[in-house]
Amino acid sequence: MTIKQSIWIWDNFDLVKNIVYLWRFISLIIFSAVAIAVIMVDSFKSNFSKIAIGLLLIAATIYSSRHYFLSSGHNKAVPALPTLTAFGESNPIWSTTKTFESGPLIASDKNIQISNIAEQPFEISFELIVFEQTSVVVRRIYFPGWKLKVDNKPRTLSIIDGLTAFYLDAGRWQVELSFEETPIRKAANSITLFSIIVLFASVQTKRMGGFKFIH
Repeated sequence: MTIKQSIWIWDNFDLVKNIVYLWRFISLIIFSAVAIAVIMVDSFKSNFSKIAIGLLLIAATIYSSRHYFLSSGHNKAVPALPTLTAFGESNPIWSTTKTFESGPLIASDKNIQISNIAEQPFEISFELIVFEQTSVVVRRIYFPGWKLKVDNKPRTLSIIDGLTAFYLDAGRWQVELSFEETPIRKAANSITLFSIIVLFASVQTKRMGGFKFIH
């Protein structure tokens, strides 16, 4: 999913677009590889075998990552880039160079009048007077979770240069933008919370000597 052969999947499946950052796949791969390695090592009955295989895996990990340590580029000064991170690895896949340029909070390609701006980290509201159909760009990087209401009615958001945008006809409008959790994020949060509870319960049960049943 991080190589060019996967572009077709990114273009045709909306679900994977919510992942945003490609390196999240690498995190899953690393976690899975470590989990498999631990299970494999633990399957040996001999302590000597466990230690030997464990040391072998550690040595193989260091050797396979030697290029990162020898010449990763981090030993050189990294010029400041107008992106989320030094190398741009955390930029959303729909961002462009214009995404990180400075500009007003609200912009349009036509003449508009903006008033009563109220800005919070996850909420932005304002009034607009639009004289002809136009696009409106809010300087917030688009992420799944941004919701738009115009005159208290839901509207569809667009993406322009990686930023949150929408279109309006001529008229006077009350605009409200808010950021909410998506169903995927809610499910992920629930799984994380459930996993923590199960882990805590397992540790406590092990400390108490396991479950005891009365016959």
